Amino acid sequence: MTQIISVTVLVIGAGPAGTQCAMALDNQGIKTAIINKQKIAGGLQNTNPYITEWVAVSYKEDGSSLSEKMEKNLDRESLLYFPQSEITLITEATHQENSEKKLVATMQNNNGIQTIIYADYIVLAMGVSPKKGELEPKGNFLFGPGKQINSTDFSGKRVAILGGGDNAFENFTFIQGKNPEQIDLYAKKIVARADLTKNVPQENVHVKAFTVNQSANKVDDVEYDIFCIFYGWEVNFIPMDSIVLECNHKKRYRVDSVCRTSHHKIFAIGEVNHHAYPSIVQSMSEGMMVSKIIAHELIQNNQIF
Repeated sequence: MTQIISVTVLVIGAGPAGTQCAMALDNQGIKTAIINKQKIAGGLQNTNPYITEWVAVSYKEDGSSLSEKMEKNLDRESLLYFPQSEITLITEATHQENSEKKLVATMQNNNGIQTIIYADYIVLAMGVSPKKGELEPKGNFLFGPGKQINSTDFSGKRVAILGGGDNAFENFTFIQGKNPEQIDLYAKKIVARADLTKNVPQENVHVKAFTVNQSANKVDDVEYDIFCIFYGWEVNFIPMDSIVLECNHKKRYRVDSVCRTSHHKIFAIGEVNHHAYPSIVQSMSEGMMVSKIIAHELIQNNQIF
């Protein structure tokens, strides 16, 4: 079964960036659809069990609370909201009804229903996932920070932390408080903030090239019970046919000052673009900014009044 819908703007991703953008577009009277691969809005906030103490509008709240708020707010809007759905392809084509060239997204939901979405603009806000390197998902290999780290029993276990960034050192301190037998951090180089590295004993930090043997549960020749991998993040890319978007050396979408990609009708906001130091606040700000840019262009083209 295939259905066809048309919108002015399609927002892909319902984290802080996508949710803010979609709500702002809808409040300006712009026909908008938002796609959420997960069951509830919030993106990575859904996996964040920690209390936020630096976001002014969500002080002393955890990620789950923020996600629930975003989900409720999306439900209140008049926009088209598709949870548990995934965009599998983006291309360009001529619309059957008005012969205009449109961006076209193919969407699949969890019930197997396929939807073709025609849009004038697309906003990419799919977020990122933890990098796995050459490692395979396995029960005692935990990738990225969040609920899985928070809920794991590390007591009496030998733990290896892989990575040299903020998450690696921050979680070292967190796991150290859960009474492991041994905990070591391995990194090819240290890129974490000084206020985080100072909390980790230097004798537990090994800065060098290292080899992970998954089948033997070893780093080099040392055996561990649990491996926590913090190799950073990678964009949840969507396949595109006939559309090529420029990326930087870190494989983030290259955008201009208003988050427009190399395609003039496609924007990229939040952690998928190349802007430095992404955060909830910056992501929401970019979502709001893009909604205003699109509205301004529609007004100039006499498409909304």
